[in-house]
Parts: sequence; structure tokens; C-alpha cells
Amino acid sequence: SSENKIFNGVLSLKPYGNIAVITLLFGEEGKTEEGSKTFPWGTAIKEHRINPTAIEALHQALDCVLESDFRAVVVTGEGRFFCNGLDLQWIDANPSRGEELQLMTEKLLARLLVF
Repeated sequence: SSENKIFNGVLSLKPYGNIAVITLLFGEEGKTEEGSKTFPWGTAIKEHRINPTAIEALHQALDCVLESDFRAVVVTGEGRFFCNGLDLQWIDANPSRGEELQLMTEKLLARLLVF
């Protein structure tokens, strides 16, 4: 498909021929389903911080890439940051899940390394 897909309001997948471009969003498209430009715990979407919502979105986008005939994937970010690290505000709001976030992040990075 040649359409731009948005995942969890934090990233998009757009095909350019047989290349898939995954973009961490900053502008108008970077917002929650409710239209907010911040997550419920206070982190601005444009900061591209690693949290469960972003991890899930990236996994969904990678799954779409695998279901298509793409030959290459480019991951990029709009705005000032490509990735601004772990979402410390999410960890502060979910202190018992910090290790879970670390494990989710490690699994995502491992997937990206062999993709």
C-alpha cells in the first residue's frame, strides 16, 4: 500500500517504492487518539521518549514491514530529537514497571539489530 500509516499517534510508516520509512512524529500527526500532544503521564510526544506506547507502535510498524515486499527500512525522527531516551516521566508514574520497560526496550533493540 502507498498510504501513510500512523501507529499509536507516535510514528508513521510510509512506503517509498520498496523502502519503508518509519518516522517518529513531531508535527500535527504526533498526537494521541484524544488529540493531545502529550501522553497522560505528561511526556510530550515530540520528545520521542521510549515508553510502552512507542515500543508497541514500533513493533506494529515493523510487523507491517514484514507483511509487505519492502527491501529496506529507514527509521528517522521529526523535530529536534531522534530519540530522547527512556521516558523518565512514565517510569515515575509507573515505578513498579521500570524493569519491565527496560526489558521491553532491550527486546525491541534486539529486534532492530537483526531486522
